[in-house]
Amino acid sequence: LDLILEQALARLGMDAADVLLLDSEEGTLSLGARAGFRTDALLHTKLKPGEGFAGRALQSERAIIASDLDTHVEGFSRSPAFVKEGFFFYAGCRLRVKGKIKGVLELYRRSPFRHYQSWELYFDTLASQAAVALDNSFLLQGLKKANEELKEANEGLIEGWAEALELRDRETEGHSRRVTEMTVELALSFGICGNELDRMRHGAFLHDIGKMGIPDSILLKPGPLSEEEFEVMKRHTTIARNLLSRFHFLDQSLDIPYYHHEKWDGSGYPQGIRGTVIPLSARLFAVIDVWDALCSDRPYRSGWPEEKVLEHIASLSGTHFDPEAARVFIELRKAKGRS
Repeated sequence: LDLILEQALARLGMDAADVLLLDSEEGTLSLGARAGFRTDALLHTKLKPGEGFAGRALQSERAIIASDLDTHVEGFSRSPAFVKEGFFFYAGCRLRVKGKIKGVLELYRRSPFRHYQSWELYFDTLASQAAVALDNSFLLQGLKKANEELKEANEGLIEGWAEALELRDRETEGHSRRVTEMTVELALSFGICGNELDRMRHGAFLHDIGKMGIPDSILLKPGPLSEEEFEVMKRHTTIARNLLSRFHFLDQSLDIPYYHHEKWDGSGYPQGIRGTVIPLSARLFAVIDVWDALCSDRPYRSGWPEEKVLEHIASLSGTHFDPEAARVFIELRKAKGRS
């Protein structure tokens, strides 16, 4: 809008210009943008169709032009500030695109001016450009709003799934949120940001969602699992991948749910891959998952002191954990302890 007004002032020889936008629900015109004014004229404008010059322009197929505002002031009777502006000339043209009226483009001059045909043609062209620009802006705003609403819905779905699992397994209550917050912190230390960070956050929140497919007799068993039971438990990573892959917005967030039980030395599951073949996000998360599990109380044991947990993680560096991931995580936790 500012660009349109700049063009109007420069190309059409005007001193001031504004765009009034039509509120389709209220049916009134109010200020969208203005340039060249010396007073607060139009700042609080609320005009109905047919009211004032702008209201008449809104209803007219052709531009409304008044060349004698020094004597012909009834069009601004509701705006006393216009007397101080000292305008002589006025032109107003409605902004119409795709059969819809978006508002009115208004021009003003503080000295006498006689318009001519090519001037009117350019004014009409500028008004058409302004209408298209407004329409594009509204479409973009609508798309952004729809995307934001979709993102909020997706975030709600992710958190809802994680909370559903925690309702089923009270031992891990709050686990998903804690490990997600720590995952984001560690990922930032590795320079991960933007969309990649969002994908990691989603994956961390849903890392154990596959346990929804594990029988209660195994998932909620208070003691150690038998070899056969552990084989069933290991399926939760594949269940998670199969479940989440159905949702397009999560198809880049599967690494943590599927690979977070892989180990640096290749002794993990489900694929038994090793080293840097394991996705970085899963390598980082593996450290955090063990850290939170050991720090947390369980019915069959109390949580470990963090110092002991960090010593345990350090002892598994190069076997269970990526050495660099373990090192940076330990430094991060120790720095938190000192602060």
